[in-house]
Parts: sequence; C-alpha cells; structure tokens
Amino acid sequence: MPQTAADPAQHTYQRKAAIATGRVADHTEKVEVKPIRDFDLGRTIFNTLEGAIPRLFITARIAKEVHWQPDAAQAVEEQYQKKRKEKTPPPIDPKLVSFMRDECNFNMEHADGSFLDHLFFCYEYTFYHYPRHSPLVMFLHSILGTATN
Repeated sequence: MPQTAADPAQHTYQRKAAIATGRVADHTEKVEVKPIRDFDLGRTIFNTLEGAIPRLFITARIAKEVHWQPDAAQAVEEQYQKKRKEKTPPPIDPKLVSFMRDECNFNMEHADGSFLDHLFFCYEYTFYHYPRHSPLVMFLHSILGTATN
C-alpha cells in the first residue's frame, strides 16, 4: 500500500539512534547488511536510469537491508522513547499534510526508505537538535527539488 503523509513515520533504528543522540555513530558491530531480494529499481528515484551496467551498479549500492541485533535494537528503541517522553514534536499543520498526501508522490523509494520517511526524520531531528529553528524547513526541503514533485 502506498505511504501517505498521514501515515506516521516508521524510523529505522539508525535514524532513531541519530534522533536520540544527535550524532552519527558507527553501528557496524550491531548490524548485518544483506541484499534485498527481488529489488525493483523501477520503483525508486532511479527508475529512469538507462543502461544495464549503471542500473546494476546503482542496484548494488542501494538494494540493501540492515538487520539489527535484538539487544542493540532494544537499546536504541529505549533511547529514542526516552527522548520522545522528554518532549514530543508538534503535529504538522493538517493543510500541509493534505497537500503532501494529495499532491506529492511519495511512493518512490529513497536510499534508506521513502522520501516521506526521510522528511519525517529531518523534521524530528531538527526539532530536537536545532530548537531555535523551524523543523518545517527540513520537512519541506526534499519535496521541492525531486523529479516527481
């Protein structure tokens, strides 16, 4: 089913860790990266890429899934939930959400999720770690420059 702006963000553990801590971290020892079986490049932002070799190269670069060790995932989840209990991001204006849901195409994949996942992450990260700035700027940054919008 296509994701819409009304759907809540489903952050990856990597994104939850970044939101919780406000920093980049090396999670190498906590995860296993595997190729995505039956990956369809045609459903991504690279759907217009031509040539077998460029398509193979891009597919090899982005068609990966990260599998977290259960204890590491639980630790990240606890950090993230603690951050959310301290302060919750405000809801986004329903008119903006309606516009994004009805007028924008968020069905294509981003390198690590959908464009909408990316925008919700940017919104939440900015809310927590740049409190003097509006998180809406980061929520809107990608939709204005992509080929589908």
